[in-house]
Amino acid sequence: MKIFKAILLTVAWIIITQLIALWLLLIPDETTHFENIIKASDLITRVVVLVLLIGLLLVFKQYDSLKFNRASSIYYLAAIILGIGFVFFQPILAIIYHLDFSTDYFRREFSMELLSTYPLVVISSVILAPITEELFFRGFILRGLLENYGAVIAILVSSLLFSSIHIPMDKMIFGYDWSFWQVFITVFGGAVAGFLFYKSKSIIPPILYHMFWNLTAAVT
Repeated sequence: MKIFKAILLTVAWIIITQLIALWLLLIPDETTHFENIIKASDLITRVVVLVLLIGLLLVFKQYDSLKFNRASSIYYLAAIILGIGFVFFQPILAIIYHLDFSTDYFRREFSMELLSTYPLVVISSVILAPITEELFFRGFILRGLLENYGAVIAILVSSLLFSSIHIPMDKMIFGYDWSFWQVFITVFGGAVAGFLFYKSKSIIPPILYHMFWNLTAAVT
């Protein structure tokens, strides 16, 4: 896969996922259990997106992208440690991003509030999002790039493309406050996932890493 093709595929995927997310606008406000539907909307969207991705990979015969090859147990352990550790490394990234130092960047409090208040959102972000995003960006995009480029270029490009899906397009369009913080940190987070995929030759370690990254972020 060439870089230009990887960019086009990512843009197409962003458009598709954004259109799918609009299904909620089709439901009238007076619908029974509308509030419950709202709470489950992210989970429903993630399920649909994951099923669609698997379907597209099968239709276009990208079978290798769906292979869950076993890796050495050392990579599973590394994935968990790196996933948790990446969240606590983010204060360093915050200093670089803001170009200043503040002890506030290092303050983190353990809390189960998000898990108890929005359990479906947490399930969506901790389980479904990592599986979908890693299948697409590491299992499909990175795997394809590695056929034509060295590991450094392939991982860098796939990481930049991965970060692009975290651009807050909705906030930018509707005039809300926004920043590129999430985009910035996901470049580094994507690079770690890419490295795990490249070294382990398996999609499982990057998925595991991504899950623990999101889980740790949810409780701190």
